[in-house]
Amino acid sequence: MQATPQLHVPRPAPLVLGVAALAAGVGALAAYEPLLALLAVLGAAFVLLVLSDLTVGLLLFVGVGFLETVPGLIPGAAIKAMGVVLVLSWLATMMVRRRGTSSLLAARPWLVVLLTLFLLWSGASLLWARSFDAVFDELIRYLPLFALFGIVHAAIRTRGQLLAVSLVLIGGAMVAVTAGIVSPPPPEAVGPQRLGSAGTGANPLAPVLVAGAALATAFAGMTRQRLAVRLGGALAAGYCVVGLFLTGSRGGLVGFSVALLVALFFAGRGRRARVLPVIVVAVAMALLYVFAFAPPIVRERIANPGDGAGRADIWKVGVEMVKANPVLGVGAGNFRVRSPEYVLQAGLIRRSDLIVGKPLVAHNIYLAVLSQLGIIGLLLFLAILGSSLAAGIRAARIFTQHRDEELELLCRALVIALGGTLAAGFFGSWSFSKPLWLMLALCSAMLTLALRQHPRRSTAARARTAP
Repeated sequence: MQATPQLHVPRPAPLVLGVAALAAGVGALAAYEPLLALLAVLGAAFVLLVLSDLTVGLLLFVGVGFLETVPGLIPGAAIKAMGVVLVLSWLATMMVRRRGTSSLLAARPWLVVLLTLFLLWSGASLLWARSFDAVFDELIRYLPLFALFGIVHAAIRTRGQLLAVSLVLIGGAMVAVTAGIVSPPPPEAVGPQRLGSAGTGANPLAPVLVAGAALATAFAGMTRQRLAVRLGGALAAGYCVVGLFLTGSRGGLVGFSVALLVALFFAGRGRRARVLPVIVVAVAMALLYVFAFAPPIVRERIANPGDGAGRADIWKVGVEMVKANPVLGVGAGNFRVRSPEYVLQAGLIRRSDLIVGKPLVAHNIYLAVLSQLGIIGLLLFLAILGSSLAAGIRAARIFTQHRDEELELLCRALVIALGGTLAAGFFGSWSFSKPLWLMLALCSAMLTLALRQHPRRSTAARARTAP
């Protein structure tokens, strides 16, 4: 008896089922709200891109992050969701890492140790902090920023990827300036007649523009690039400098001045003669703007800083906080919680409303860390900054040895930008600035790229400099 043939129906793959379910869900959502359906499609496309290519995900995350400065365009929750997807993509990349590629722990073990110790010390402050919620909030904000070191290390493996991230940083700074000009926030948000944006105030925007100007100048100085690239870099640098002046930020101007000073000494052999005229022109532009074109309010802010709009009073309270808790600090994120207690110890202050009525942040990233985490926390924080800067300087020297002008200039520009940003940090509280931590992570990635491209001479250089 002949058996009846059975029809074999293949089981649908999980990916096909997932796509079908997503399509059905988007269709149902489109019937209810077409805009939400469009956002869902864009979000799904972003997830697929990021999970398939970590470098693309990093570029999108950095670029879209700057679009947050455009009012009403990108909600903050969407940026956070993108960050979560990027971290998941990084973890997946590490799990399927190809042979011959090293992790951040293998390439920069001391940096990983410092980052870990800083997080552990911040978490340990739960033992003596007044507000546990403030400690947890601080840790949640630090974790994704520290993860950037691993993400950037894994995402940037080639020259082209490094150039692409640098261009996105420059473009993002220009977008922030344009957003502040086209759609300025209310005057009470950034100060009257000062450039800012709804997502970024005038003072936090200024150091981003210092970095954008430095990186754009590097592209302008690449003699082996096409004229269009060099001209575009010069125009972008000028645009960022003009935007910096328009912010009226005293901290930004200090950071810009420090960046110019660092550039004079770190531009590289044979470039000081070319850098000096650029510095003279930049200083002349600043003086011309302040005394001829700046609005009276901005001119008054720069010419007569006074107490820094209450900063001096906040710093007095911070100093008293440090005197009372020099080793342990008051706990991560607890500056605003504990500052009202130290108003009397600080003596006579003019702006007690900044501390008692509506407590503000320390307006100094170093004082904030010192007052909250004590001398131990500050030393760890400075060690992280110093390790990243040292990596950038070392990478620049390696590229200089091999006459790799493009990457050498980018390394030098990055160090110069960080010098200005960290100097501006004495006047602002942008410890959680994504551009700052991205630049620190880029320094580490640049060193890894330099050692990978030029291993022999790098090994010989390490042997010569060894004690």
